[in-house]
This record gives sequence, structure tokens and C-alpha cells, in this order.
Amino acid sequence: LAGMNWAATNKMDVVSMSLGSNVSTPDAPCVVAYQRAAELIVQQGGIVIAAAGNNGRSTTNPWVGQPARCSGFMAVAAVDRNRSLADFSSRGPDTLTEFRGIEISAPGVSVQSTWPGGDYRSLSGTSMACPHVAGAAALVKEIHSDWSPEQIRRHLKATASDLGVPGSDPGFGAGLLDCRSAV
Repeated sequence: LAGMNWAATNKMDVVSMSLGSNVSTPDAPCVVAYQRAAELIVQQGGIVIAAAGNNGRSTTNPWVGQPARCSGFMAVAAVDRNRSLADFSSRGPDTLTEFRGIEISAPGVSVQSTWPGGDYRSLSGTSMACPHVAGAAALVKEIHSDWSPEQIRRHLKATASDLGVPGSDPGFGAGLLDCRSAV
């Protein structure tokens, strides 16, 4: 929360949040402190992108976690190289409103990432997918500096490659991020 407040104070254009916690019920409310912090960033013109969570294998609580389920965050699911939803990627439930569930998907399986000590490792998780969307949001903001966070959010979804059932769904959201189409 302190980092989010810093991002708002310093008017960051894009905030990428590869963190989260599971929820125990499908209708779990958003944590108010997260939502308020996200609203501060959005009011300053920034978009907040968040990892949806890695609880998709759970038979009891596979749902989008905190803070991604807050409407101030754009929740990102993970897909593999075959464009299949990663089995660990949190999803749904389908009762979450448009800005509280999965909004978009990005590569999140076997992604090369930095590792402490100056190393690199192949990692999997929605935390690997989230930065792809944040990077695309930054590119869109660079091109359209006058666009609001909501315009960027809607544009990324409108230019995504639809996966799963036609239209938005609780697993893939609007589909796979298509950075080329977005920019």
C-alpha cells in the first residue's frame, strides 16, 4: 500500500503488481485499502495492472485473488505457449463484474525472469503474465499520452486475440494480449 501511495504521489503512468492473496469465497469483497490506493493512482492518470493469482488448480477456491479482484486493478491471467489457460491461473467466478474479474491474458508459463544474485530463471505464474500487460500499457500511454487509464484498459482488451468462448470469459478475459495490435 505504501508503494501504491508512492506511485500515486509520483504520478506513475503504469503500476504493475505481481503479488496477491487467495480468497476463500467466490463473492469475497475487494479489500477497501487496495481499492482506495488504486483509485488514487487512477485519479493521477495511472493504470494499475495486477496478477490474478495462481490458485486455479484449487477445487475449493480457484477465484481471482486480492488485489486483482478490486475494480481499480486490471486482472491478468496466464496462458502457455499453446494459448491454453495455465492450469494454475486463478479465474472467475463468472459472477464478478467486468472490472473485478479476469480482463486479459498474457504469457505466464516458462517465462525467463530475473532472479536474485544476477541470475535468470524460467518461472511460471500470473506474476509473469502481469508485466507483459503493464509493458503494453506503457507503450500505449507513450503513443496516446492524453488517454485515461480507462481508455488504455479498454483498448488493450479491444485489441486482444479472443480465446476460449467468444467474447470475454472468466478464464481468459477479453483474450490474449496483442501488443502489436494495441500499438
